[in-house]
Amino acid sequence: MNFFKKLSYSVGDVRRYPDMVAQGAGKAFLYLLLFALLFGTLNSIIVGYQFNQSIGHFTGTLESKIPEFTFQNGELNVEGTMPIVLDDSKNGAVIIDTTGQTTEDRLNPYSSGVLILKDRMISKQAGGQTQVFLFRDFQGVTFDKQDLVGFLPYLKWLAPIVAVIAWIGFFIGKIFSALFLAIINLMISKLQKANLSFGRLYSLSIYSLSLPIILDLIFKLFHFRLPGLIYYIVALVYSWLAINQTKKQAGEAL
Repeated sequence: MNFFKKLSYSVGDVRRYPDMVAQGAGKAFLYLLLFALLFGTLNSIIVGYQFNQSIGHFTGTLESKIPEFTFQNGELNVEGTMPIVLDDSKNGAVIIDTTGQTTEDRLNPYSSGVLILKDRMISKQAGGQTQVFLFRDFQGVTFDKQDLVGFLPYLKWLAPIVAVIAWIGFFIGKIFSALFLAIINLMISKLQKANLSFGRLYSLSIYSLSLPIILDLIFKLFHFRLPGLIYYIVALVYSWLAINQTKKQAGEAL
């Protein structure tokens, strides 16, 4: 089977899984590599493009909505009435207040966001995790709004590097996703009394990830993310059906 037949069978014909799995883990890993070259490259292009868009969006926001400011001796000073709240449905909220009147709990209403204070920046991720960056770590660094506006466009040159890193992360991530699925599929195999080796289950897991990965990329095109639970549920449904099909074909061969 060539790559595109395997891709078609992985998504649309679970009856062919036993034939693909029988070719061995080496062939499955080669399929994953070719899959990453095709869809991982597409993912890298999306990530690089969105990175450039984010830089452009932030530059425009900085020029039009953020007043003059200076950063000096590890402290940020912003002119104008505060707090300044930049609320964006896609990227969360950016809140700026260097008066000392705003605290970290100002981010509580938002699932994600950034709070910039006089002496630190607090970043809140979608899962609720927060990171604090202290400005005192940047003693000796001095810049103002015009310096930052002039510098930001140069960050777009990082897009190819970001894209390469995204591809590497994509490939390595799928290797470990397949390993995680193979461990679960080992239990499914025992439950169905299919008695498949771990190598075969790892191969099967690689093929079962095809549709979830494609769905995740489609979601990314529209600035969404396929929930991890759905991602793995889809893969496990394929795995369950494929293990059952393998057991059925083995029984017919006896």
